Amino acid sequence: MVVRTGAVSQHPARGELLNVLFEGRNGVHGNDRASVLIEQVDPRKVPSPKWGHRLLPGGCVCCAAVISFREKLPGVSFSPRTVLITGGNRGIGYAIAEEFVALGHRVAVTSRSGSGGPDGVLTVAADVTDTVSIDAAFTEVEEELGPVEVVVANAGINKDTLLLRMSEEDFESVIDTNLTGVFRVVKRASKGLLKAKWGRVILISSVAGVYGSPGQINYAASKSGLIGFARSLTRELGSRGITANVITPGYIETDMTGELSAELQEQYAKQSPVGRAGKPEEVAKAVAFLASDDAAYISGAIIPVDGGVAMGH
Repeated sequence: MVVRTGAVSQHPARGELLNVLFEGRNGVHGNDRASVLIEQVDPRKVPSPKWGHRLLPGGCVCCAAVISFREKLPGVSFSPRTVLITGGNRGIGYAIAEEFVALGHRVAVTSRSGSGGPDGVLTVAADVTDTVSIDAAFTEVEEELGPVEVVVANAGINKDTLLLRMSEEDFESVIDTNLTGVFRVVKRASKGLLKAKWGRVILISSVAGVYGSPGQINYAASKSGLIGFARSLTRELGSRGITANVITPGYIETDMTGELSAELQEQYAKQSPVGRAGKPEEVAKAVAFLASDDAAYISGAIIPVDGGVAMGH
């Protein structure tokens, strides 16, 4: 039997609806295909979405239960995980969260306001420059979804200006968010990953971190630092089943880049050998692969999603 998940509309624990499509072969009837659509699940009958639930015949379902059942089926190399994405309320982080939800994982995102995440995820308030805030966010996610197994460090800021005009505050604030913030998040996550002897750490860097960018000395330095961070982490924790990798997106279509002039957007797009801007979903696909069981032997790697802009670096 093969089971495939379909559309997950909203998190049932929030009193909303869940749609899941099961497709497979019936072992009794040979090659006959059987499909069942479970929709409009009564949220009052859905168990609390704790990470240990399993789908039972004739029982109720929740996100964790439906997908956890899948790992028991022969020939299916899928394991549902608890995923935490920082800065998941917009742009690339939002797309990454949507991708993990579509794949059937238990997903939480952070935002400074504690709102703005996509449907089907747990959104928690967190400021990556505040250790206490990070600890509280992890505690909330662990209570709701179980121990965090996949960490995607995506939250970041930029304060672009030329070196001679850049203040120390401009430099330090970007480093504190983009690099030291990752340190805070990964350090807090590492306790659970070590206990589980399994984990995925995925750091969202930038093409600027390997290629350089005028007017972005602070940003480029912070993103370049993530490479050394991931590779050092790999050497420290690699023997414990924990991988650490870096994604370096190029020019990606987001709300932020959408504020640029049309001429500048066209200029950036032409810098790519493929002749266009990337999509957040393309970054999300790469992140999802690195988080999968199939990527267990990939660690300390830089994965460019930049259309070839920084090839060779």
